[in-house]
Amino acid sequence: MKKNPVFSIRKVVSILFLICTLLLLSVFNVLAQDCKFDFSRASRIDESKQVVGWMDNIYNASSDEVVIDGVPLTMQVTILIGSEHDSLIFVAMAIKLSEGTISNAEYVPAVKAAIGNEFTLRCKDAEPLVFVAANILNKTEMDYVWDQNVTTLLLVDYISEERLPQIVQAFNSCMIESFKIKLENNKVIDQPVLKKYGKILMEKGPCFERLLREKGKLK
Repeated sequence: MKKNPVFSIRKVVSILFLICTLLLLSVFNVLAQDCKFDFSRASRIDESKQVVGWMDNIYNASSDEVVIDGVPLTMQVTILIGSEHDSLIFVAMAIKLSEGTISNAEYVPAVKAAIGNEFTLRCKDAEPLVFVAANILNKTEMDYVWDQNVTTLLLVDYISEERLPQIVQAFNSCMIESFKIKLENNKVIDQPVLKKYGKILMEKGPCFERLLREKGKLK
């Protein structure tokens, strides 16, 4: 008995459609998992506000790599992107500095952040992304486990809706190669970023974009 070629083609098309649907569902599930927030908590600057988003630890250095005013420091730098209080979109930079074995109640940190300080991300084959701190945090405390003074700086730039398309496009394609932070008293931190750290933020770019579209901040 001769097979109907039309029936065979329809059957093949149906099978292909089913396969494509399953593949798309699989991709969407992966994206949903990848887009899980790295943090969801009260703001460290204003505890009445909730912040959600993603972060990329772009730099870690031992005390033999970073020296400020002749003082060797252990430093960790993290980029944070997300939403604050369901309305403000932010890009922030957190710097954690440990100054070894100094147990001194009158300790003065080597660096200090202030409103208006700039922080810059330099990307491969793209214009640098320059941000200006509209909100800041300076916190120094004693780590009694390691007998160190630990200073945390946080610089937050709230991104206007006019700037969002540019920022989103950059984060979707930006491989961070280095960063620069201008702090008080002409203190500057300027360091390269390892490739394995620089690509993490780029992987979170689509998640950031989806968050903005869900909040109606991006069309």
